[in-house]
Amino acid sequence: LKGVLLACIPSLGENTTAPSAAIQGSQNPNITARYVGATSYTAAGTCSSGLLLRFGVKTWQPLTHANYPAEIGVYLDTNRDGTMDYRVYTAELNGASAFAEDGRNATYVGPIGGTYTSKFYTEHGANSGVFVMSVCGEQIGLTSTDVGKIVDARFYTADNYITDDVISTISTSLTILKDRYVALDPTSGAVLDQIDLAANSTSSYTLADTGANGSTAQGLLLLNTSGGTTEALTLGINTSASPSPTCQVGRRRWRFRCDDDLWRYWWLRGFFRWYHHH
Repeated sequence: LKGVLLACIPSLGENTTAPSAAIQGSQNPNITARYVGATSYTAAGTCSSGLLLRFGVKTWQPLTHANYPAEIGVYLDTNRDGTMDYRVYTAELNGASAFAEDGRNATYVGPIGGTYTSKFYTEHGANSGVFVMSVCGEQIGLTSTDVGKIVDARFYTADNYITDDVISTISTSLTILKDRYVALDPTSGAVLDQIDLAANSTSSYTLADTGANGSTAQGLLLLNTSGGTTEALTLGINTSASPSPTCQVGRRRWRFRCDDDLWRYWWLRGFFRWYHHH
């Protein structure tokens, strides 16, 4: 595992080693993280703190349902003293008191060893490896006035059904409301919040470096939470990597080309969310 940051979200960690396939019936679920990322943006109408954070995880293998056998989470060191202060994790809604009864998955947040609460459902498409967790700043002791504050994060994936073992971890950091990389309209230079890309079409956009922000971000991460065929793309200043044969990304000024369906791309202050429209 390595904490190489590739995202404007503003941070992305990557595990480049694919896990070995588990034998069917071995009770050894394959829940290994491949990419992780985080971002924050102002949300006065949503959070009393005026701050909303999102944490994204892409596993190597898809998971049929978000509830079991996987728990996806992140520990946060908000004062950077080396001790984790808060925990964010996915779980079945009210699963602690009513196991496997509700079916919906929520994102729970709270201080280490304290009371955990949930304000948002987890974003996860059936048979998908992408999870997005949303958190209000007041749940982790932050507000929209903490611009530029660096928070250390340790993402993890765990088996919450058979062994309770932690399967993988990736450590990284994020800078509150200060993304290093942003997407620009190549003509006007305006920072873009959304892209609508039709089938069999091509568009170009510029990846801009706004300057060092205390994190080690190197680019952008796009996640598709709808369970589409291609679930993640990484866009780096010095890379042109794309795991998809039909959605291609170039260097620095990058171009999307999607040949089969309509795709919608949008991001909130740098965190790319990528939805596949059938």
